[in-house]
Amino acid sequence: MVLLISTIGGALIAQKVAAGDAGYSFLGFGGTVAVLIFLSQLLTFSNARKQLFFQLLFLGFFGFSMVWFMLSLFLPIFWIIEIDFQVKLILIFIFLTIMSFNIILGWRTLNKRWLETGSKAFEIELKTASAGPNWNKVVSAMKITHNIAIPGVSEKLASILSVILILSMIAGLNLRTAYPTFSVFAWGIPAVVLASYFIQVSGFYFAQALQVRKIEKTSKIVLSSTD
Repeated sequence: MVLLISTIGGALIAQKVAAGDAGYSFLGFGGTVAVLIFLSQLLTFSNARKQLFFQLLFLGFFGFSMVWFMLSLFLPIFWIIEIDFQVKLILIFIFLTIMSFNIILGWRTLNKRWLETGSKAFEIELKTASAGPNWNKVVSAMKITHNIAIPGVSEKLASILSVILILSMIAGLNLRTAYPTFSVFAWGIPAVVLASYFIQVSGFYFAQALQVRKIEKTSKIVLSSTD
């Protein structure tokens, strides 16, 4: 449902801010992306109820739904003919930088906490849990939290900026006619930042899935899904 709403919403925005058949063009592009995300979820869902590895993959792919929801507010920018090509290139650079930063952050955070506390917590669960290791307890022991992360910006300042970014999105949508270039940055960049938060969460789940796969290969066991 989120994928459908995102794609249709993005198409409506594209049709409103761009000329011609922008809405239909976005609908074709967005529909393809939405189908690919849905298929990734569908392929992992059946095994997600049984195996922890597939459960974590499913959760990671599910996070893509929210990523696509936010990007549907950003991507219609590229259908606006009046916006200079150079401006679009700057937005692509910002997009790739912020998204890559958050993907790497999600992976690094998991790997760091695993070495610090996760591996010990798992060993305890493996020895003491009669019904098998409870992965949720292992993750809880690592005490990982997710926050909006922007390259070069402290965590505290990023929290403050998150509120400003939401206000910026509202202002950008309202000023798109009077100040088109400003409005592009005003609503586009905040949408990317919010999307990067969800991609960070997805990266966290994918990192867990890889860690689980390593454990299963090393210990020659199959970890069951958690509630």
